[in-house]
Amino acid sequence: MTKERGFEPAGVPGVAPRASNAGHCPAWQAIGVDRRTGPLEGRKVIEVASLAPAPLRCMVLADLGAEVLRIDRPDRSGRQQLPPVDPLCRSRRSIRLDLKNPAGVDILLRLAAESDVLVEAFRPGVAERLGFGPDVCAERNPRLIYTRMTGWGQDGPLATTAGHDIDYIAVSGTLDPIGREGERGNAVQAQIHRRETRTGRDVPELDFP
Repeated sequence: MTKERGFEPAGVPGVAPRASNAGHCPAWQAIGVDRRTGPLEGRKVIEVASLAPAPLRCMVLADLGAEVLRIDRPDRSGRQQLPPVDPLCRSRRSIRLDLKNPAGVDILLRLAAESDVLVEAFRPGVAERLGFGPDVCAERNPRLIYTRMTGWGQDGPLATTAGHDIDYIAVSGTLDPIGREGERGNAVQAQIHRRETRTGRDVPELDFP
């Protein structure tokens, strides 16, 4: 396949080439995304590579029959290596695009013009700064469903901060029963202490607000 500037195919291990059902979509047809079966057969999804929540969502979409194309970052070392083997990346192909390069963004927008869904998980404002925010994509494809997966949403006091599982359960108060190292024991610590030492432990009265 002829390489375009900023465009480099990178097959995902375990996915064999098959005919695409995107014959009316030149950008997708050039990549040769797999034909899949299921309730979402024929739906085309662009996944801009990110951490687990977005890959998990796109894995489910692919398992349901959608044609998912993952956009990976280029390998800055210059090696022609495949993306890391990740079970969340099954059932789809990937290409490397430099989204800090206008040529790479142009290819992404051409794909978005022929797609049904785009999934990105950047912090608020990043996609807009790179040139493929929802407004730009909507101009190319008014039918595109543009989805964003951020830790704390697009606005609010935590919007620009990273969000991970440990942050969410800490803010929700779920970590409080575990306590901190060196503090007087609580019910959870007492259970761990008994399991490890086979002895009981004094637990203070729980103070609920």
